[in-house]
Amino acid sequence: MDTLPGPVDRSTKYAVQCVALLIVLLASNSPAAEVHLLDGFHIGWRDHPHRVRKLGFEMGADGSTRSTLVGGPWSDGRHLQDKANVQVYRSSVQHAGVQAHYGSTPWMFASGRQKPAFATPAIASVNVRADVDALTFTERTEWVVLIRGFEIDTDCTHTSGFTTKGFGVCIGPPEVLHSSQPDKIQIQFTATQRVEAARLPMRRRPEKYTVRCRIHYMLVGLRSGHVTRSTKQTIVRTPGGMNQPLHAVPRRISVQGQPGHTWAAIGLTGFNIQLNPNKKWFGGRYLRDFWVHNRDCAYNSTTGRMEFVNDAGFSNRSLLAYETETTCATSFALLQASDL
Repeated sequence: MDTLPGPVDRSTKYAVQCVALLIVLLASNSPAAEVHLLDGFHIGWRDHPHRVRKLGFEMGADGSTRSTLVGGPWSDGRHLQDKANVQVYRSSVQHAGVQAHYGSTPWMFASGRQKPAFATPAIASVNVRADVDALTFTERTEWVVLIRGFEIDTDCTHTSGFTTKGFGVCIGPPEVLHSSQPDKIQIQFTATQRVEAARLPMRRRPEKYTVRCRIHYMLVGLRSGHVTRSTKQTIVRTPGGMNQPLHAVPRRISVQGQPGHTWAAIGLTGFNIQLNPNKKWFGGRYLRDFWVHNRDCAYNSTTGRMEFVNDAGFSNRSLLAYETETTCATSFALLQASDL
């Protein structure tokens, strides 16, 4: 026969409370984990521009990266071989007030049309709910979701790739939800990816196309911190002609955060590269270089102001390239935290 448990004596209660307090103290005093933030990337080809077939990279929790870049038959050895070059830029931080959780969206599918009168990009969007450990992320008051990679695959309809008119990735602000699991915190956000194909002069491609894509993200929780989100846009005009050099237009950006925080960093939350936005006919280009890079950060903890250099662009440089107008928008978050 089952019996009810008897009363717990005071010494047992005291021992349980001491163990719980010890666990909390150990968690709060343990060395801060190293967190790697994506500063940007440069994706390109050594010799010539090519169609886009597979493109992307992923930065792991340890800072290591894997990448892929596959073009058409003039890059993969069917007609000619070219060498892909993917560089990923990152910075490492180690602060007790900064904790990260890593994840990826599922593969998403989206379709677009190249017909000028009805041209629409392929846009895929997903609502992500991430469960993180409540003890690990204890006392986190500010949250932000950053990009740590993305992937594009055109094999659904174009096994030799297509010429492009732009790419984009956007991660929205996170929202803290009630979790049904007491040991978890649930964070919700929206992740969106945009891919647009377009024709070249004297080239005809199928009007409809479908891509599959996904975004790799990192959820960052800040203790005694603050997040400031911002977007900057610029227009880069690249002349056509023979053997044009890489045309980059870096710019100095200033972001005002909260004064008094001792630590700060810049994280990438989105980008949108759009080629020839005012050209309805034949606005597509082969891809030689595609890059987004935030660098040379300088932070003033007294004023809370961060200054850094942002560089983003697209190039189809080759023996004979078409002129290109590129709208480059970069979205980022200023992360701030204080010493405990």
